[in-house]
Amino acid sequence: MTLTSAPTRSGPSPTTPPPLPHSHTVLRRIVGLSVAHPWKAIATWFAIVAACVVAGTAMPTKLVTADDYTRGTDFARAEALQKEAGFITGAPTEMVLITGAGDAGGASQPTSAMRAAAADVARAASRASGVTDVAPPIWSPTTGAGLVTISLATPPEGEQPDVAPLQATVARLAAQHPEVTIRQAGDTSVNAAINARVADDMAAAERTTLPVTLIIMLVVFGALVAAGLPVLVAGTSVAAGLGLAGPLSQIMPLEPSALNLILVLGMAVGVDYSLFYLKREREERRRGRSARDAVLIAAQTSGHSIIVSGLAVALSLTGLAIMGDVTFMSLAMSAVSIVVIAVLGSLIFLPALLTVLGRWVDWPRLPWRRGARTADSADRPSALGRGVAAVTRRPLISLVLGLSVVAALIVPAFGLKTEMTGLNALPQDIPEVAAYSATIAAFPAQGERVDVVARTGSASRAEVNAALTSVAGVGVWTLDGRPTWSSDGSIVSATLTAPPGAPQTEIEQGVTALRGVVGPRLEQAGIEEWAVGGSASLSAQATERYSERRPWVIAAVLLTTAIMVMFAFRSPVLGLVTTVLNLLSTSMAFGVLALVFQSDWGADLLGFTNTGAVTNWVPVFLFAILVGLSMDYHVFVLSRIKENIDAGMPTRAAIADGIGRTAGVVTSAAIVMVAVFAVFVGMSLVQTQAIGVGLATAILIDATLVRLVLLPSILALLGRAAWWPGTGRGGRRGVRSSASTGSAARVSG
Repeated sequence: MTLTSAPTRSGPSPTTPPPLPHSHTVLRRIVGLSVAHPWKAIATWFAIVAACVVAGTAMPTKLVTADDYTRGTDFARAEALQKEAGFITGAPTEMVLITGAGDAGGASQPTSAMRAAAADVARAASRASGVTDVAPPIWSPTTGAGLVTISLATPPEGEQPDVAPLQATVARLAAQHPEVTIRQAGDTSVNAAINARVADDMAAAERTTLPVTLIIMLVVFGALVAAGLPVLVAGTSVAAGLGLAGPLSQIMPLEPSALNLILVLGMAVGVDYSLFYLKREREERRRGRSARDAVLIAAQTSGHSIIVSGLAVALSLTGLAIMGDVTFMSLAMSAVSIVVIAVLGSLIFLPALLTVLGRWVDWPRLPWRRGARTADSADRPSALGRGVAAVTRRPLISLVLGLSVVAALIVPAFGLKTEMTGLNALPQDIPEVAAYSATIAAFPAQGERVDVVARTGSASRAEVNAALTSVAGVGVWTLDGRPTWSSDGSIVSATLTAPPGAPQTEIEQGVTALRGVVGPRLEQAGIEEWAVGGSASLSAQATERYSERRPWVIAAVLLTTAIMVMFAFRSPVLGLVTTVLNLLSTSMAFGVLALVFQSDWGADLLGFTNTGAVTNWVPVFLFAILVGLSMDYHVFVLSRIKENIDAGMPTRAAIADGIGRTAGVVTSAAIVMVAVFAVFVGMSLVQTQAIGVGLATAILIDATLVRLVLLPSILALLGRAAWWPGTGRGGRRGVRSSASTGSAARVSG
């Protein structure tokens, strides 16, 4: 088969587009089948979605458990020794706090009303369903507050304890004793309350996301059918992704937030990919192409970009698995699955819909968009294109001005601090969270703590006790009583607590200091097996792991995306440019995070508690997501520029034209993403707010400063060297692209 160029003629050319290059054969076959048999393709897509939903119903999503979070940590080793010694049973516990009416503490001595209420709590709780043991009330010597600790039945693996009967009992007793304040808190009740708040937030986000996306699409396309197609593709992709989460969770249990990620990421990439494809298909129809030819040309161009960017997104998100944490691994698996589904939807479902609908895609047009654009208007440079042309005419000045804005936003990023989120970062308007805070204030031993646990062997009890008590005062730690020994004297445990309200950074640094002191002292006493457990130890170890592996994740994400671009465009120079731009855009987002979440004005604006730091896992999570999403725009824009260069257009004209023609769809996609991510800013958890601010800011910066100023100025300065060792002037085999020049190529056999 050979290609011969057809003579250029005035007006649009409806002739057959050139065949896809050999490397696109698979893509051509997939889209060709959808175009040739559109109704079968539509039925196949809905069958895939239905199968995923049915599979999810048959295999409910398996969520991570506490053991999944702690497996292989010092916390788990210490807990195993404590269970062996009988110090703890491993049963979940809840605490009921009794204080004076309306305050957290009260008098230094408990009143008779408080004692009576505590006795009633102990009696009633022992009869509540799901309760296995109730400890006698204890009283704070400083505040006079009372505490009743209640053990719950251990649930089957993978299930949560049933705390509802106990909560109902405590609520009834609180109403019966108005002269005192009775509140319940514990890991189970607090987690349930937080999950309920998150569920409410997500329900509100779902109610907002779809209408906002549809409204934006209406403005972009000016026609109801065209506006609904991206929402339909994204919505069905999300349905399939959520259904597929059930079977995938049997391989690896999912973090609850992974389901939120499927929703948000599915809507984002589903709309993005549909926009890219639909934009090109409409553009070709305005030039006079038939619906079938327009869909095939869109497959050659935008379809290829979708595959490359989808693969880049999936690979960048896979880098999260390097963290070795069950949370990141489940997020990576969920993200990759929804991206793959969205790509398939854009290549199977969308082409079939466009083939069936044809010109009905533009029906019904909105009143202010009645005048259909012609082929000539489709070829006319846009205002953004003219702006980019100005950038390419003065690339050095444009680059310097752009980098000055970059520097202003990046400088705060150097002061970004990270830490494990503590109780003080949770919404205090949740009653269970407020009760937990009040409990810790009255009984510090219930707050941040570490347990130094050791198997004593033949070591002297006196020497072991001396070694354990000597570490009190290291960092922020205070010894809570004397070390406790097992009945056979083989295991010893000492609990150390931090003062209420101690900064999380100081607590984590204190754990590191404690390990460095207690280990040598215990080993000097003849002990070889020991571990530092407790909640603070778990947080500190997670922070250490994140700090150690974060550079590897960043390197892996940057390397994979650079390689993807290098192979897609056959240019290592573009791979390097991609790496630099990704680093700049994410660094600017981190600068905004530091400005917002380490300041009082940001806390007042968004309503969170300012801890002076960002949750430690948020930056690395954002980095992988942001690089992946930015690749959508990057590949789409570069593909259009490359198309122009292959058609023989001068380099700077190709840059201005390519970015100008794609600026509208990139801006539209960015507006959708910013609107979706902005919904997260109004949610309750500070981590979710940080993700929303980071994603929305980065997408906005990427679609404006990076794509309209930095990218064109860098490409203009590099000239043909940017595409080295790519094709020379005139493109590979000298074939002109009909999409860029308005001329067609005929296929002859």
